[in-house]
Amino acid sequence: MIQIVKIQGCSMEPAINEGDYGIFYRFSKLQPDSIVLVDHPRYGRIVKSVRSIDGDELKLEGACTQSLTTEQLGTIPRRWVKAGLIKRIRC
Repeated sequence: MIQIVKIQGCSMEPAINEGDYGIFYRFSKLQPDSIVLVDHPRYGRIVKSVRSIDGDELKLEGACTQSLTTEQLGTIPRRWVKAGLIKRIRC
């Protein structure tokens, strides 16, 4: 399943800028530094980088200082990850 998402916010700058589009694809293999689309129950749909993986739990992080911190996000169950970034379209 492919999803095209318009990026809102600056949490992944400079890798992905606000207003860019991301093409995300549902996949099962995650690795550190993968950029993922997550449905977070508190923060909604977010795009973050995988910091670390411990079994079925992930720690995520943004790229800029204004991003939610890993501590604020907490540990993310793998099932919250909806897709991984396969291409960025700059606007």
